[in-house]
Amino acid sequence: MFGFKRKQESFLTQQQIQQAMLDLPQDPRFSPDLGWLEQHEYQLLFCPDETRRNQRKSSLLGETIFRGNGFTRKNFNYWEQRVGEERTGIPMQSFAPGVKTLFPSTLSKFPPALPIKGEIHAVRPKHFKELDDYRERGYKYLRKRVEILVPYKPLIKFNVDTRGKALPLALQGKKMMLGTEMVWVLRTWMYVGNPAYWDNLFDAGWSGFKPVPHIGPSRREWLGEYYVFTKHEFKDR
Repeated sequence: MFGFKRKQESFLTQQQIQQAMLDLPQDPRFSPDLGWLEQHEYQLLFCPDETRRNQRKSSLLGETIFRGNGFTRKNFNYWEQRVGEERTGIPMQSFAPGVKTLFPSTLSKFPPALPIKGEIHAVRPKHFKELDDYRERGYKYLRKRVEILVPYKPLIKFNVDTRGKALPLALQGKKMMLGTEMVWVLRTWMYVGNPAYWDNLFDAGWSGFKPVPHIGPSRREWLGEYYVFTKHEFKDR
């Protein structure tokens, strides 16, 4: 009538509505900052535990990009919890170097305060939802920004010998060699044990907890002994 055609209304089907609901973040209590994280393409995460490559929980990282190995700049008391054949890393930040515990009589073996070796991964922000849920962030673990020491050797170009003199004509031309090892400080995310949850369990001396093995001293002058969470447990020394 009057030459006008009524615009056809479009509605979402029930299936489309259900799919949209499934795509929404479920129970975001462990990831309140997920919206901020998703403003970035990747976030760096330090993985010193069962989320490392070829470990049982490495799939939680999703389509990650491995960026290299590093060591925590600060020291940690590193525990592992064993339930059956599964081992879970619990790095506890050491606030007082040299002070092992307030209750030394209740613990037979307390992990010393040492750096931790781990892997650095570039992780898509959407995967932090699964990681936060797995860690029960805010309850069992805290996700913190930490400084990681990344050792590397710069590539040096030179056209002289070690004494600074020009090379013979047959050897001239830019040469390349690895320089002296240097350290790059990188800030990443790391899951650290929440003292409010774990401290009472450690103090109770429950047999399911054990210090993570530490190795060293390292040949690096700046490192010394450090923790490393391996896929297969070391034998007791």
